[in-house]
Amino acid sequence: MKLTDCKDGSIEAIQELNKQLIRNFLNREFYQVSAFTDFGPCYLANYNKKYELLRVAIDPPSGWSGLYKATPQQLQEIVDRKLNDDQIRQYLEAFPNGNYPEDLD
Repeated sequence: MKLTDCKDGSIEAIQELNKQLIRNFLNREFYQVSAFTDFGPCYLANYNKKYELLRVAIDPPSGWSGLYKATPQQLQEIVDRKLNDDQIRQYLEAFPNGNYPEDLD
């Protein structure tokens, strides 16, 4: 999705990600949204339904900056509360490293 700036990129990207998940139009196991400006990528959000895993990247070329355990209800709450990237870290539990699925990527 194209943004005018990256200031609220995390909020807007996760809102779009949640819309895709709710629509479930393609009935996929995961959904992903990439937010960018004319200057390049600024935010990436990915949600895996099977593992209830939310992955976010503030600077996509640098890799994932956060992996969180999130139910669809928690994802909706993030959208309703308009939580930014820092607030998400305080709201959601980190995805357990020991349980990171091998078949995810």
